[in-house]
Amino acid sequence: MRYQLKMFWTVCLGIGLCVLVWELFKPVPAPVNGVYRQPGRWYHLKRLVFLGLLKLRQRKKRKEKSLKEGNVGYGLSVTDPEKMEESPPLLEHPHAIDSVYFGGFNKDGIYFVARVARRRGRYAEVWLYLHVPGVGDFHHPVHPDTLISNVTPGTLTAGGLKIEMLDPMVRWRVSFNGLLRKGVCKELDKKEGSLVHTKFSFTWKAVTDPFNFDTDVNPKALADGIAREGWTREFFNRLQRDHQTHYEQWGELSGRLQVGGVEEQSLRLKSVRDHSYGVRDWRSIYRYVIHFIFTEDGTIIQVGVVSLPENMSHKLQNALCNVDVLV
Repeated sequence: MRYQLKMFWTVCLGIGLCVLVWELFKPVPAPVNGVYRQPGRWYHLKRLVFLGLLKLRQRKKRKEKSLKEGNVGYGLSVTDPEKMEESPPLLEHPHAIDSVYFGGFNKDGIYFVARVARRRGRYAEVWLYLHVPGVGDFHHPVHPDTLISNVTPGTLTAGGLKIEMLDPMVRWRVSFNGLLRKGVCKELDKKEGSLVHTKFSFTWKAVTDPFNFDTDVNPKALADGIAREGWTREFFNRLQRDHQTHYEQWGELSGRLQVGGVEEQSLRLKSVRDHSYGVRDWRSIYRYVIHFIFTEDGTIIQVGVVSLPENMSHKLQNALCNVDVLV
């Protein structure tokens, strides 16, 4: 028995030494296309270590009733709906952001995008796009530029687009009364297409709880993205410095729309809303591909891949839920 036990530990030690030598000397794979890092040395160990750290942070979340500013992300987040939904003071960072986005669509082929993002120095980014079958495509006159200056601080109002919170995580209002440019404009110096007076007022009502990417993202997918990278002090400092809180929530946009001389119509759109705040530098994003999917049985799917070469070059993210009320 003693001999068998000794042999067992000898074999374990031998295997451990072989793994150690392999990890020390195995070749480091080159990033795909020079960007997407592949699992390399110590990948499996780093993945396990990060999963353990994530569990510890989640345990800390359960014990603490409140979190200090800056100590969020990677398993920790503010949970008070009012604090999450309010327009927070922008960080002391040149790329600080506070962004609220709405996307909506229906079976008739109408789709709609509206977004206001507060930036420092009384600037804001505006996205506004509308497609009505048989009528045309319409977008904000500044597009493809998105920057609006001299906005009212602390509000989500810019370029005539107004986004208001009515009840945290429950109801919002999105409204516009002004000119949109007909057609699709892709060049800053060639803004063709007529300006058409457009007005709408939609009320957004939630049908799901928020999906918070600080706490609800798949731990294994997050650990995979982290473990692919080279671990240095600078790497973890960048993760903390460039962090942004981001959550998404499904609901329904309902209200009235009038485009030019076309008769005003009442609309109900299946919709996703997201809120992001923290730091976002668009130049740091190499790829950002997100799909929002709604099926006839009420299944809602979000799946995407994000590539930020300085932080995580290959980050998978996904969510799944079922909402009968939107069917």
